[in-house]
This record gives sequence, C-alpha cells and structure tokens, in this order.
Amino acid sequence: MSSSYDTMINKGDTFKIGNIEFRFVDAKNIEKNFQENKNKLDIEKK
Repeated sequence: MSSSYDTMINKGDTFKIGNIEFRFVDAKNIEKNFQENKNKLDIEKK
C-alpha cells in the first residue's frame, strides 16, 4: 500500500511565499507576450 499522495497543478494556479505570489503559466505564452511587448516598445520609440 502506497503512503504517498498526488497533487494536480494546472495553468493559472497560484501560490504565495511571503509577499510574493507565483503563478503557473505556459512557457510558450511568456515568449509570445514578450515578443508582442517588444514590438510595441519598438513602435513607440519610432
């Protein structure tokens, strides 16, 4: 008989350590958002 347990973590789940809140996200979304924001900054500079 197993004495362990499973934890399900989904995108969007959060946890907090002290005053810092962490959120599980899809890494592809981070890259996509980074590129979109970079393009916006480049347009604003021109």
